Amino acid sequence: MKKWKLFIGLALVFVLGVLAGSMGTGLYMKYHFPRPKGDPSEMTAFILKRFSQKLDLTEEQRETFKAIIDKVGKRLEEHFRKTHSEIGTIIEPGFSQMREALSPDQQERFDALIERLERHRKGRPRHGPPGLPPRPR
Repeated sequence: MKKWKLFIGLALVFVLGVLAGSMGTGLYMKYHFPRPKGDPSEMTAFILKRFSQKLDLTEEQRETFKAIIDKVGKRLEEHFRKTHSEIGTIIEPGFSQMREALSPDQQERFDALIERLERHRKGRPRHGPPGLPPRPR
């Protein structure tokens, strides 16, 4: 009987440690690495604010950094658009092959599932890389 109590006690301590660590990590990430939301100008402002606070930038340095951040952001956006169009051309044949393996009833449900995923993707805020390109019909 005492061995079971010891085992349960150790398991409880372990589980509570995992929960405390997870919550602590979540709080740390939330307050030390907040995620900027919204359009790219908010992301630029967030990055510029971080650099300004950590490096004590002068106004001239801030302007230089802003120009560089904007330039890099535009290049990243171009890269994401190119990459995502390529991803769409890779994924679409896979969807077609999956659809062929399904019964007519399953195909209808599959199409509905894909449509729902596309609506969800389109409803997300527009920050970060763009979503997958629309599926051709």
